[in-house]
Amino acid sequence: TSNRGAVSIVQTYPSVGETNVPLAPSFVAVFDATIVNASVRSNVAVLDANGNKLAVNTRSYKYNGAPAPYGHMAFELTNALQPNTDYTLVLYPGIKDVDDVLLNETYEIPFRTGEEVEPTLPLVHDMETKFFEGDKDNSTDVESANVMTYKNKKYAGSASNQFSYVFAAAGGEARFKVTDPTLVISNSNSKLGMYVFSDYSFNTLYVHYGVDGDNQFVKVCDLDYAGWRYCEVDLAALPAGVDYQMMGLRLVGGSNLLSGSGAFYIDNIHAEYTEVNTSVDQIKHQDNTNRKTIENGYLNILFNGVKYNAEGKVIK
Repeated sequence: TSNRGAVSIVQTYPSVGETNVPLAPSFVAVFDATIVNASVRSNVAVLDANGNKLAVNTRSYKYNGAPAPYGHMAFELTNALQPNTDYTLVLYPGIKDVDDVLLNETYEIPFRTGEEVEPTLPLVHDMETKFFEGDKDNSTDVESANVMTYKNKKYAGSASNQFSYVFAAAGGEARFKVTDPTLVISNSNSKLGMYVFSDYSFNTLYVHYGVDGDNQFVKVCDLDYAGWRYCEVDLAALPAGVDYQMMGLRLVGGSNLLSGSGAFYIDNIHAEYTEVNTSVDQIKHQDNTNRKTIENGYLNILFNGVKYNAEGKVIK
């Protein structure tokens, strides 16, 4: 037996007073020792403002996903929460570790949900089929990086894409490539959004754009929450005036004790393309990817495969 007086809680999602919690969250707790799985189900609850217990999806329970010596549990609810509403996650004293040491206290963790987001952008991929695949060759400090369609966790429809990964060292980089780079074309004027089920790993997710060897990585979100959230990507970070293809995703490892391995999910990618500004002034700033030539005494500018004259008119 252990000389510890009680099991300690290391971190939870949500944390006390957390706001903007997803409407379809996963509830996570990390303990200072490996816990007994059977002690969890009757000793956790989510309460509404009236103290009513909300139904738990019993198939969603996961245990001890944290590295030794830590313990871990996670679960989801049967139904989505209401937006802008207060709830409480409760951990009861009966949770115990493998040395029969109990939690010994009731921990109440109040939190508040965020807004319900309805995407206004066109749907370009519903993720019912595999749109991504692992790209271990371009990953660093990674033991595995895999993708599969997953029917047991989706925001809409019947499936999502699951991205599982194991880092070999802190700060590793897991790459995932798209199966069709021509599907999503974007520039700094375009818009992009996607539903991301975060695994509370504190890793950071980026979208990879590329054209003719020019690779750009734009942040999607920090995976510092648990559950489904619609994430809008700020494509203004892309260099102006250039069309890029979506090439894949990049996951950069964090330093949290849950950062080493996990799985996140992507569902329903939304995008809207806006044509680039092909004004002469803007074109002249694209010398890194385009070129200016003199033909028959006139200035011509080759911009993304289209030739313009000095007035910005297309030369056929």
